[in-house]
Amino acid sequence: MDQNEEEQLERLKEWWRKNGKFVIAGLVIGLATVVGTRMWTDARNSAAEAASQQYEQLLGLVEQGDTAQAEQVAGTVFTEYSDTPYASLAKLMLARLKVEQGDLVAAEAFLRQVMDSAGQDEVRMIARLRLARVLLADGKTDAAWSVIESAGSTSAQADAEIIKGDINLAQGKRVEARASYERAMALGAGNPRLLQMKLDDLALASEEVATP
Repeated sequence: MDQNEEEQLERLKEWWRKNGKFVIAGLVIGLATVVGTRMWTDARNSAAEAASQQYEQLLGLVEQGDTAQAEQVAGTVFTEYSDTPYASLAKLMLARLKVEQGDLVAAEAFLRQVMDSAGQDEVRMIARLRLARVLLADGKTDAAWSVIESAGSTSAQADAEIIKGDINLAQGKRVEARASYERAMALGAGNPRLLQMKLDDLALASEEVATP
């Protein structure tokens, strides 16, 4: 080994004595980060899979009419798997069950939770539409209007217009109701036959009022 090589080796040894521990620490931290991220991802995937299985069980129980057990499983989903999308879906199902039981107050509470906290825009919109209907069914027409009016322009706008029409009709605003139903029809409402029946009923009622 010539003198130049020896000098380079000594400089390398000196650098390692000063910086080696930092290099090792960086490698350890980097490895820990990779392992930790992988463990977190695996745990999250595992939680989502478990939540999915619980939600499938929930759907089965609802189909079987086992309401009590369904409510218990739904509670498990949204408490133990709150970081998964299934938590919001479970609350939507609970709201539906509460409506069927006539407990509109509880249904409203679950729907507001989903509307405020769900991570998916589509799920929040479903909650908003259902909440407006629950409020309308509970006679809270002003609150229902406030909820549905702020829906804005969305893919569910046709459904929103139908609900607006129903609210207007409940408030005796027939002209506004007809306008909402017609907008819903123009937007391609999912159940045009039912919507046409609403329009026909309004037209018939208007004729009866106009007849002396």
